[in-house]
Amino acid sequence: MNASTPVEIELPICHVESERPATEMIEAVPIGPRRHRLLYSPGMVEGLARGDVIELCADDPRGFTVISRSGELCVWFYFETAGANRGPEGDQVRAVVERAGGACDGGGNLHLVFSIPIAMGFPAVEALMNELTAQYPGSSWLYGNVYDPWNDFKPLGWWEQT
Repeated sequence: MNASTPVEIELPICHVESERPATEMIEAVPIGPRRHRLLYSPGMVEGLARGDVIELCADDPRGFTVISRSGELCVWFYFETAGANRGPEGDQVRAVVERAGGACDGGGNLHLVFSIPIAMGFPAVEALMNELTAQYPGSSWLYGNVYDPWNDFKPLGWWEQT
């Protein structure tokens, strides 16, 4: 396998109440020993986005260290009803976010995962997502890589260096 062939890496999910920590498989491209560039924003692992470069660290409870940031916000949009993200409602939300400059990276049973350039600005992203939640009763959204889940949800602040 060459260095540009995508692989799946397994990372722990921070906020899971169980005896066995949950994990998410994330597609990435190896770029060095234990270093990978993420191809998509994660759907459950907090603190990361598409294009970030991480180094896998077995000694760290997070399972990784961020080497560099891509300048993308990871945004999770949740629907009230399972499967709504795969139907017309999901198509409409995807289209609105994509017209604004974001990209859909997938999703789970209830949510869609988006990568949105930080250049759009927090006020514009928040206005867009709040407008979408107003259109879909019971929906909600949150950032996947703005707050540190391992440190009382303090802002990560990575955008101040970009």
